[in-house]
Amino acid sequence: MIEYVDYTIEPNNTSKDIKIKYRDIKLTKGQYNYLKDKLNYYMFTTDDEEYPMIPILKYDEFYQSLTINLIISAPFKLISDNSNELNRILETHINKFQEFYEKQKEDFNLLNHEKD
Repeated sequence: MIEYVDYTIEPNNTSKDIKIKYRDIKLTKGQYNYLKDKLNYYMFTTDDEEYPMIPILKYDEFYQSLTINLIISAPFKLISDNSNELNRILETHINKFQEFYEKQKEDFNLLNHEKD
C-alpha cells in the first residue's frame, strides 16, 4: 500500500516545485514494471489540473520498495501569497494520487490473476 511521506517546496526559475513524496514497499519487479508505465500517464488523467506535474520513480529491487516524487510546478506568486491554494493542491494530489495508484495495483492484480 502506498503511503504519503512528506512534501517540500523548492524554488525554480519561474515557479516553485511542490514535491510530494510517497513510498510503497513489498512491490515485486512485475508490479513495478506495470505501474511505471501507468504512473507516467498520471499527469494526463487528472481532471482540470492547472499546473504541470510529473511523477519521478525510484525502484529498489533488493528492498522491493518504490519511492515516488510527484512534482507539481506552480507560479511563485500563487504559492507565496495564497496558503489556501497550496493546501488545495496538496490535499487534491495526496488523495487523488493515492487513489489512482491503488487502483492501478488492483488492476495489475486482476490481470495477473486472470493469467493463472
